[in-house]
Amino acid sequence: MELVLYYIMKNSSLIISFLIFMLVFGILFFLYIRKFEQNKKKKVVIYGLFLQMKNLDILKISTLLIKCFVVIYAIFINDNIVLFTCFVIVAILSIMYIVLFFRRLFHEIICTILQISILYIIFIVNNYAIEIENSLMTMFILCFMIIFEIFFTAYLFFKEIDIISRRRLEKVNLQERNEIDGQSK
Repeated sequence: MELVLYYIMKNSSLIISFLIFMLVFGILFFLYIRKFEQNKKKKVVIYGLFLQMKNLDILKISTLLIKCFVVIYAIFINDNIVLFTCFVIVAILSIMYIVLFFRRLFHEIICTILQISILYIIFIVNNYAIEIENSLMTMFILCFMIIFEIFFTAYLFFKEIDIISRRRLEKVNLQERNEIDGQSK
């Protein structure tokens, strides 16, 4: 029990920053959709993604959002234990997503391995810059890797959201066709 409390205290910055991030994200999203109007297409598309969503889809999106936050948080960490905790959290979230969405097994495994590898390279380059040589080339490589990881994580997040929304749309279209076929008979 003491070991669990020790690691909770050691990773308290991750827990606190995640809660702050989710609070700010929730407030901003609430303020964004508070003045929802039907005639503005952009708001309808964003709001429509969450209409009549099944619990499984909500869990998929939540898993993706938490995974993105942990990856972005891990970019700026310079502590071994916290970084490897982030690696474990990303791996667990990827396994959860694979269980929920088995068709994306190989894609998710490859992307998770790539994300964790890039995070580890960022960690190594950052430690190299701190402990050995803080040159312009090292900073350039570090900045390039950080930007790449952020864009890669954002791409994966939005690509998975697109896949989830397309599958929902396909199900709705199939239900509508079945209802039209049922009424025509």
